[in-house]
Amino acid sequence: MSREEAATPKLTSIDLIRSAGLVLVLLLAASAAASVLSGRSPFFLFNRQFWLDELISFNMTAVANPIQQIRLLAEGVDLNPPGYYLLMDLWRLVCPLPDEVTVRLFAFLCTVTGTVGTMIALRRFVPASAATAAAIGAVLAHGSVIIQAFDGRYYAPLFAAAGLFAAVLTSPRRSLATEITSGILAASLILIHYFGLFTAVLMTAAYAIGHRRDLLQVKSRLIASCIGIATVLLHIPIIQGQRSAMGDVPTWMGPARYSDLATFFASSYAPWAVFFAAVAGCVAAMLILVFQRDGQLEHSAPEFSLDLITNDALAAFCVTLSMLALPLIVLDFNYMIQPAYAPRYGANTVIGVSAVVALILARTPKPVHCAAVALCFVIGVSTLATSRTRFHPPLFTMERPIEETIAPIREEISAEVPLVAYRYLGYQSWRYGELNADEVYILMPERKREESPLDAHQWQIFDHLAKKGGTPKPISPSKLARMEHFYYLSDGTDRQVNLKEVQDAPFNVQSVPTDDTGLQVAEYIRKK
Repeated sequence: MSREEAATPKLTSIDLIRSAGLVLVLLLAASAAASVLSGRSPFFLFNRQFWLDELISFNMTAVANPIQQIRLLAEGVDLNPPGYYLLMDLWRLVCPLPDEVTVRLFAFLCTVTGTVGTMIALRRFVPASAATAAAIGAVLAHGSVIIQAFDGRYYAPLFAAAGLFAAVLTSPRRSLATEITSGILAASLILIHYFGLFTAVLMTAAYAIGHRRDLLQVKSRLIASCIGIATVLLHIPIIQGQRSAMGDVPTWMGPARYSDLATFFASSYAPWAVFFAAVAGCVAAMLILVFQRDGQLEHSAPEFSLDLITNDALAAFCVTLSMLALPLIVLDFNYMIQPAYAPRYGANTVIGVSAVVALILARTPKPVHCAAVALCFVIGVSTLATSRTRFHPPLFTMERPIEETIAPIREEISAEVPLVAYRYLGYQSWRYGELNADEVYILMPERKREESPLDAHQWQIFDHLAKKGGTPKPISPSKLARMEHFYYLSDGTDRQVNLKEVQDAPFNVQSVPTDDTGLQVAEYIRKK
């Protein structure tokens, strides 16, 4: 076998199908196990109710005209590029399932795609079994990635684009189709999320470094990728419109605390995946040495040496490993431009983590690979079942029996006698209570100069959504206190808002029976 063949074994369609199937089965199994352990149905993560951010995104995808979607984005209805919405427009044409399932299935398949793309890139410089175990194990153990696999937002498609870009960019094939595809994928990263620019630039620069000895041979691919990156200039009008619409509250995040940064880095680098891979590798090495010394084992680990890899393999190594720098770029953005430290912003770092894990597993036998994946599978199930951060609500405790709760008063709710609920519960009431937008108000804290960045940002977004997207309007406690008649729905999360003005106003308040649904409904009628 030649050096080229040894370092970059041929990937057949059967290998590709088998790898995709393995990723799909393991992710499905992890979601089903977490759901059952949490007392839910196996497919709960696909059909659960939307949470607030998903509702905002879904409302945009419900606007049928892509041109109108782009116009609404430029007017500040959402603060991201249009790529996700354009992809969802196409996906909804071929997926006639319920809305929640359609959105989550798209995210799930994007995660599978990103994992397979990462796996292909890893196979350029490590044996196939190690590449498969590393990619799957890293995804299962990476909290942000596995949560986003069941979340109707931008980050699973962003990971899919990153994985595919890594696979195509590092392909040893020299063809016009490959070069064009690399440019399209670089542009797609930015089209899906503005932070995709960081991934595209890091990977392209790393590819050039890996091919520094034969740069002229890959110049067409580098040019195509740079053209794709340059499409960020096309987004400037949308970005300017969004910044103008949001005024002085361009982000919902406050200044980063040290604990925020620690959480961001710990989530991005998925230390458990690396730790278990290292432990598995060390244990395997010790057992092999012991058995070989006793003559009980003739070890035949895959041949692998960084000294023997080709330029293509070296480029693949550099491209995947470059993603370890992504959190540092985001950190720089956090301090120089605006706060940005949510763990999901570093999700593509999983590609760099998988490269580290692949290097650790490269000289170990397949049983060790299986053991490492099994340990990461347990981490993935635990993450799905117990995850709870201020950046994402818990997956299994956000369901609200809205329809059953408001059933006794459904006929009384109208534009004149609306239902009022706090933030997320208000949007849930609109979506799952089968109410019209003018029959629901979203209760928000009073608008004031010293309000938190989150409150200010959500006020702006909710206002834009109501005016442009046909959603319920936000309302402050002071305005609520001046209403004549309304129903108030509560789940106990409204403790952050000061309702003293409402409580002091001259209302007759009467509780509405709710049959132990966990929600409380009260009717407020102004005294004559």
